[in-house]
Amino acid sequence: MIQAGDPTSKNTMMTAVYGGTNAGEPVPAEIRPELFHHRGALAAARAGDDVNPERESSGSQFYIVTGQIQTDSLLQARSQNGAALSTKREAVCRTLGGTPHLDGAYTVFGRVTRGMKTVEKIHQVPTDYKDRPRRDIFIKSVTVKRR
Repeated sequence: MIQAGDPTSKNTMMTAVYGGTNAGEPVPAEIRPELFHHRGALAAARAGDDVNPERESSGSQFYIVTGQIQTDSLLQARSQNGAALSTKREAVCRTLGGTPHLDGAYTVFGRVTRGMKTVEKIHQVPTDYKDRPRRDIFIKSVTVKRR
């Protein structure tokens, strides 16, 4: 996946560590079983369960799932808390890819409808030992469509 939205990441040094700052207040979790971590899913980042047992979402940080095609062994190891995946979710994970081990733990609130090639290019950028891209990447524009 790729993650963005830390407000301190703009115009700062490449050696800075990101991910700990959020803009605005936390957002209550809206985890819905019909929205899951398939390739292209847009979800809210959050602090871990140890400091955030309510699983409140970040007020600014988000991630886009690039997904990995899931094999039998991966699906077995990564199914949600050991529970079996629905037939639909399993089919999506086997064909498009996903991250089923995140299902039920993070708020999924949208999906990429155009531009996954760009997401994939960002995902392929070399990163340092902290998973930070070795060169800055900027989001220039986003279009949001409501249903």
